[in-house]
Amino acid sequence: MRLGDWRERVAASPIVSVETAIGPGGLVVIAPHPDDECLGASALIAGAVRLGRPVGLVALTDGEASHRSSDTWPARRLAALRVTEQAAAMQALGAGGAEVLRLGLPDSGAEWHPRLETSAAAVAALCDRLGATTLAGTVLFDPHTDHRAAGLLLEAVGELRPALRLLAYDVWTVRLDADEEVDAEGLEPMRLATPRPQKRAAVACHRSQLGLVVDDDPDGFTLPRWFLDHHDGETEAVYRLR
Repeated sequence: MRLGDWRERVAASPIVSVETAIGPGGLVVIAPHPDDECLGASALIAGAVRLGRPVGLVALTDGEASHRSSDTWPARRLAALRVTEQAAAMQALGAGGAEVLRLGLPDSGAEWHPRLETSAAAVAALCDRLGATTLAGTVLFDPHTDHRAAGLLLEAVGELRPALRLLAYDVWTVRLDADEEVDAEGLEPMRLATPRPQKRAAVACHRSQLGLVVDDDPDGFTLPRWFLDHHDGETEAVYRLR
C-alpha cells in the first residue's frame, strides 16, 4: 500500500476510547528506546492507568547509542541516565508503578541480536502476570531497525499468546515519503485522544534527547522541533493487528 493512502485512511479512522482500544484487561507496551513510550503510546499508557488497569513496559534497549562520540557520557553512563528519564516519563503519564522488563538489547542492533527471539517468552510471561489483554509495539514499517525489532517481538509474542490483542504505533513513519510502499493492508487504524499535558511532561523528561545534557558530541542525536510538533497533535494513532 502507498503510504500516502495509508495516512489518509488513518486520518479518517474513528476516535475511540482507550477502553475500546485495549479491551478488558491490562496493557503492556514495548518501547524500542527510552522516549518511544511517550512519543507514540502516551494515550494508551495514561488511558490504561485512568481505567485502573495494570500497565507493563518492555524496554527493548536502553538507548546508549544516541551520543556515540561523547567522552563525558560513555555508553554505560548514558544508558543509566536514559533509564531514569524513562522512569520519570512513565511517572508523568501516571504509570510510575508499572512493571518494567528491561531486555538490554544493543541500541541500533536489537534486530539482529540472538536474544530478540528468545525474549518473546519473557514478554509473554509479563503479560500473563499483569493479566494483560493487549500488547503494543512499534509498527514494522517504522523506519528504524530497533523499531522493526520491537514490531517483530510484538508478533512473536502474539504467536505465543494467540488471545492477546496486538496494537502497533508509529514514531518515525513521518519521515517516509508519501509514495513509499508499506505493508499496512491488514492493519485496522484507530485514533485516541492525546493526554497533551501529560504527554508534554513525559517528553520533557527525556532531557538527553532534547539537547539539554550532552554537550560534547556535535553529531549526537537530538529530537528535532518539527518532529516534536508532529507528535504534539490532538490524537495518537494505533493500528490493530488482530
